[in-house]
Amino acid sequence: KLKLELENVFSTCFPTFINLITLEVSIIKAQQVRTLFSFLHFSPNLESLVFGR
Repeated sequence: KLKLELENVFSTCFPTFINLITLEVSIIKAQQVRTLFSFLHFSPNLESLVFGR
């Protein structure tokens, strides 16, 4: 599981997660949504994004 806590931590040096097919997010706060969207830009093969309860 990946814990997204910091905004604006992504840069051109951030790795690309080419093998990431499914991502499950168990808890996300409103202020973390932008960080999640930024992370998704580095996941080009992502097929499934699941939000847990």
